[in-house]
Amino acid sequence: MQTELSRRCALLAGLALLVTAGAAPAQPKGEPIRIGLLTPLTGTAARWGGFAQNGAGLAVDELNAAGGVLGRPLQIVVADSQCQPAQGVSALRKLITADRAGFVIGDICSSVTLAAMPVVAESKVVLVNAGSSHPDITYKAGVGGNLWTFRNYPTDELRTQIVTEYVAKQGARRYSILNVDNDFGRGAASLSKKHVERLGGTLLSEDYFKAGESDFAPVLTKIKGLKPDVILFYSLPDSVPPLTAQMKAQGLKLRLAGVAEFTTPDIIKRSQVDILEGAVEGMSWAPVLGGEGNRKFIEAYQKKAGDPPQVHGFTHYESVRLLARAIADAGSAEPAKVREALTRIQYDGLMGKVRFDDHNQAEVPMAILAVENGAAVSKGTFTTKITYPR
Repeated sequence: MQTELSRRCALLAGLALLVTAGAAPAQPKGEPIRIGLLTPLTGTAARWGGFAQNGAGLAVDELNAAGGVLGRPLQIVVADSQCQPAQGVSALRKLITADRAGFVIGDICSSVTLAAMPVVAESKVVLVNAGSSHPDITYKAGVGGNLWTFRNYPTDELRTQIVTEYVAKQGARRYSILNVDNDFGRGAASLSKKHVERLGGTLLSEDYFKAGESDFAPVLTKIKGLKPDVILFYSLPDSVPPLTAQMKAQGLKLRLAGVAEFTTPDIIKRSQVDILEGAVEGMSWAPVLGGEGNRKFIEAYQKKAGDPPQVHGFTHYESVRLLARAIADAGSAEPAKVREALTRIQYDGLMGKVRFDDHNQAEVPMAILAVENGAAVSKGTFTTKITYPR
């Protein structure tokens, strides 16, 4: 799979070189095509909103430098959702009415995306989700009823599936769940339990903690006595350093598996690396995946933002480019025509070919990353499909 990923990245890089080697593209003119970016810029999720804004902005910069779309410039209009459904809906309505955005990228927070879906359907505005993972978004989209919502991001259903299957194939049979107490953590737990049961495993415990909580000692004492093979852990990254410190204090060397950015250089540096050794998570993108196109994206992002990209920087960058491709395919910036173009799109992205199923869910590849010798390594990319209830 890595060979295929590297081939795609090299192909994209080669195409970029062909474009830059020719005549300079004409500068885009006329009324800009406005793309709303609904994302948290303040509040607890603001960090991820910053990555989203930088990634989307980089994509627009590159597209406009290459002549825009349909000869017109693209313009990102940012609205702060604060990761709150009511605020997100208010911000979305402003994007649609006052800012006249016919397309919206967002939101990182599933609760905001779910609240936004009826609004875009009512307004007939295309919503491309690039960062929230609740399964209901997909169940309710496309043939599920909402024709105007698309998701270019993996669902928790797929993420929990590939993570649980990966550790099960390596011999894990006994599991404890320790997740953040929010929609993400609760949803991941519900889905993880189904996968554990399907794979013949045993769930020994299920516990939750509040976002920002740092005292894990009592629950770790409980888990230590149960002797699981793996702690399934879906949380915010800032919980990883105190968790690993307290695991080490209790002499608890259990494998972590899930999603909490514990394979990123920053979290590895701030955590007890010996405790993180062998930890695995499912990610839709990571810098370690390599390839020339990926390298160029990282360099361009870092030049623009000053810091390396994180997964939301990548997914928002790719989603803007995906949307631009759909506008070009449609030959029009009319939302209804672009919506139709998205249902048929065959987009070659940095992680592979993107296409949407009948629920408007992109069949996106995901990577399994593991911490080995204090650094993240890729264990392969995997593409799975959702089995929808009928």
